Amino acid sequence: MMVKNLIEIINNPVKIYLIWLFLIILFCVIGIPILSMNRSGGEQAPLTLLGDAIGALVYGFLILSILTSLKLEWFKRYWLVNMLVFLIAGFLIIVSSYR
Repeated sequence: MMVKNLIEIINNPVKIYLIWLFLIILFCVIGIPILSMNRSGGEQAPLTLLGDAIGALVYGFLILSILTSLKLEWFKRYWLVNMLVFLIAGFLIIVSSYR
């Protein structure tokens, strides 16, 4: 029963993108304060982890847009969403590499 519910939740790429975004936000809200406790230079640790989380978000979106394009029926139906996510994430990665 639980597997069937999980399959229904991740049955389109838009929901997969939203789950990835939710996981990153959850890491920012819960994980960053926990990981930055008792660190030397405690002011800088949360900002560093936040920057890493944003990078993981963008790279994750790029990878997910490629992987969700491999399923042909999703690609036919959600090609515009996948293309927009791929272009925006790719643009952000290219721009951030030139700083």
